[in-house]
Amino acid sequence: MNRYHIPIILLFTLIIFISGCDQQVPETQEETPQLEIVTKLGKGIVNRDEIGGNELFVVSAHTSNSKVGGDGKFTTVVSSEGAQIIFVEDEQKRLRATAISLPQYAENIVFDATSTAKVSIFFTPGILAVDPSEAESTLNKIDQLYCFPDLVSFYRNRLYTNSINDLNLPMNEEYNALLERCINEIRE
Repeated sequence: MNRYHIPIILLFTLIIFISGCDQQVPETQEETPQLEIVTKLGKGIVNRDEIGGNELFVVSAHTSNSKVGGDGKFTTVVSSEGAQIIFVEDEQKRLRATAISLPQYAENIVFDATSTAKVSIFFTPGILAVDPSEAESTLNKIDQLYCFPDLVSFYRNRLYTNSINDLNLPMNEEYNALLERCINEIRE
């Protein structure tokens, strides 16, 4: 397992923890903790020409049951303060696609091969950013990478018939080579 496997494994295990929460810790045990969750309504579309699966749901750190309509449209709850990785799962709880929600674009979230490829690169130590402006800048840089279209094609050719779980990405040599190229390029 090379050093690029770790971010991918972390993506699928820690994705739900990225959110815009602020918890105040009580000074004494008699005080009740105050949890302030800063959220907003997010809307968007799942590109059903690229993302397969029946009965799809959008999952964020704030909700896990936002049903995707037959036309691919959905409404969910996302962070209003920071970048947040959100994902689509099917009725069998298999991961079908990922995207990054930014507060300034929360009403235009798109799940497709491109968004999933972006998350693969974005969720790498040293690249990931929670601040909305930094995250937007990073995502724009990812769009400009020479290697990026190849990673998008990798997903586009597979996501309609396979869940991300089925792709076994940590062990997929083609995927790892594409991801490594993109990570090296963005760090140049």
